[in-house]
Amino acid sequence: EDAPAPVAPTTPPPAAAPAAQKRKGEEAAAAWFAAPVGELAIELVPVDVEALRASPRTYVPCRLREGADIVHERVAVKLKGAAGSFRPLEEQPSFTLSFDRFRDGPRFHGLEKLHLNASVQDDTRLHEALCADLCEAAGVPAPRVTHARVRLGARDLGLYVVKEGVDKRFLARHFDPANGNLYDGGFCTDVDGVLEKDGGKGPDDRRDLADVVAACHEPDLTLRPARLEAVLDVEAFLTFVALERMLGHWDGYATNRNNYRLYVRPSGATVFLPHGLDQVFQDPEASVLDPCVGLVADAVLAVPAFRARYRARLVAMLPLFDAEQSLLPRLRARLARLAPAVAALGPDAAAAHAERVADLEARLVARAANLREQV
Repeated sequence: EDAPAPVAPTTPPPAAAPAAQKRKGEEAAAAWFAAPVGELAIELVPVDVEALRASPRTYVPCRLREGADIVHERVAVKLKGAAGSFRPLEEQPSFTLSFDRFRDGPRFHGLEKLHLNASVQDDTRLHEALCADLCEAAGVPAPRVTHARVRLGARDLGLYVVKEGVDKRFLARHFDPANGNLYDGGFCTDVDGVLEKDGGKGPDDRRDLADVVAACHEPDLTLRPARLEAVLDVEAFLTFVALERMLGHWDGYATNRNNYRLYVRPSGATVFLPHGLDQVFQDPEASVLDPCVGLVADAVLAVPAFRARYRARLVAMLPLFDAEQSLLPRLRARLARLAPAVAALGPDAAAAHAERVADLEARLVARAANLREQV
């Protein structure tokens, strides 16, 4: 009898091209942020619990359970939060999760980093989500936001705000190329301070920031515009400042030199990114015209032509802050997604949350009216 024909060896499918992998990862991330609010459970072995107590901002490995069936092993976790928001492990801490620090392989729905915010300064848990929607509508790059019920071991920590990290994947979604320097604004530190470089292939000696500072200190207002435009995306910056101030973001860059990131394009044009948008809409009468504290904001708006463009930007962005046409519909859309998770907390918690949301709605209506008067 004839010998059987040899069986061809099984050939693994070719690896997806980098562009296809990125596209698949982005689609997975977008789907996760649009999905119903779920649960995330962080599990730590005792030695790593003690390590986090001793050094809260140093990553340790954990197991992350997503819902009832999905388990992510060797996820890096640390505590986060600044002076007003940090809470120790025994209370209701906020966390940063990194999915590529201790392991290779699949990311979390295409994401490399997530922040789980206890949102101790926003008891509605809705400020960050609403601001993310307004940033997107205004064309200002900002992290996507959702929510999750979070557990730490056997402890139910309650409802958390979940934000994507500002990392290379975030930058690739908003900038091309995305290999410029990324800086963390730090705590109440202006661009002339010591900012931490979070990534990028640009210079390590901070000369890109020094160029921005030098342009801001140009005393001749006829020369300052050209110097600023050489190192700063002025149009994007005017939108950034207008948005911060219309949000009443008192703890942002323009008014407090806080809660911001910087992305320096390889061309040298610096872009400001918003951060920490949990304390907005607190004062319905917050000024959009008073002098700024941030060095760059003050230097830009001291130029008459730039200040005129800023005022025009306020007019153009006013529809975003119309209560009935924009603010309240966006808030209620977010609330509809959040409602099942709030209801699961129990009737008392749901009733208390409804009261806080009603107060936020009233502040949004008052803010919209005040902005019409100011603008």
